[in-house]
Amino acid sequence: MTDFIHPALLFILGALPIPFLSGSVRKAYLLLIPALAILVVLAMEPGSYGEARFIGQEILIAKVDKLSIVFATVFTIMALIGMVYALHLTDAGQHVAAFVYVGSALGVVFAGDYLTLYLFWEGMAFASAYLVFAQRGGPAIRAGFRYLMVHITGGVVLLGGIISHGLATGSLLFGPIAGASPTGNGGRRLPDPRRLHPQRGRAAAQCLADRCLSGGDRHRGGVHERVYHQDRRLCAGAGVSGD
Repeated sequence: MTDFIHPALLFILGALPIPFLSGSVRKAYLLLIPALAILVVLAMEPGSYGEARFIGQEILIAKVDKLSIVFATVFTIMALIGMVYALHLTDAGQHVAAFVYVGSALGVVFAGDYLTLYLFWEGMAFASAYLVFAQRGGPAIRAGFRYLMVHITGGVVLLGGIISHGLATGSLLFGPIAGASPTGNGGRRLPDPRRLHPQRGRAAAQCLADRCLSGGDRHRGGVHERVYHQDRRLCAGAGVSGD
């Protein structure tokens, strides 16, 4: 990894100084990190970076290809735009959580094994849950706990699948699923799991969370109704019913 800078580190480590900055310096810093991340992503070369062994398993911190570069470019541009709209916030904790969330999302995009994916995935869940709790007040606390419980449940299921896969194959690296016929499923070719992007699964999880929140304080007219319709489109893209 001598010539490779993981953009996730720019956000996760870059979140540490935020509480110690204020005023114009903080605002400039909040824009600087996403801008640097965009440049880092655009300068990436396809390849595998960060091979290591952990708890007896081979892991791959970053597997860069053309598709992951596209998604990472979109994510970093969105982060820069989001920071522009969040410059008015004075709560440093929300900026820290946002940086951790974006960094974790980039970690998922470039993950080359299931363990790396899982750790960054959970980082996304807890960072986004903090942003809900940060609104404070009874409704926000209740919504945050429902959101967190859904994602913890999903994380446990995901971890169980990862452990099962690791025991069956002896490896946590991404690759073809053992026993799956490429021409199975009634003669139709099954998708290669390496070509399936984690964002689709994230969309499905988000849809489930939104359905759990729909009985509470999330969908009550006005802006909340527009959010609900956006969530239905998100569910449709994930292949999950949002009704």
